[in-house]
Amino acid sequence: MYRRELQRTTSDLAEIQSVIGAGILSGIQMLASTFLRSEHESAQALTLHTGLQALRENMKHLRKPENAFPKLSWERLKRSHYCVF
Repeated sequence: MYRRELQRTTSDLAEIQSVIGAGILSGIQMLASTFLRSEHESAQALTLHTGLQALRENMKHLRKPENAFPKLSWERLKRSHYCVF
């Protein structure tokens, strides 16, 4: 029984890591691509500011348990030894 729970916890942690990593990566990719497309310094500053805002919003969205871990039981996640709430 312990081994089964450990396997589930490991699987859950891998899913959490992939979701958070994907969110951060997509924000950085969007920021880099829009930054490279801008032509002037003022446009670059505005693009950078907009990209950082989008990344911040993306991270807020991912922090909500119902958005970040749709396949994961939130109650089971709260009981996990790895998470402190």
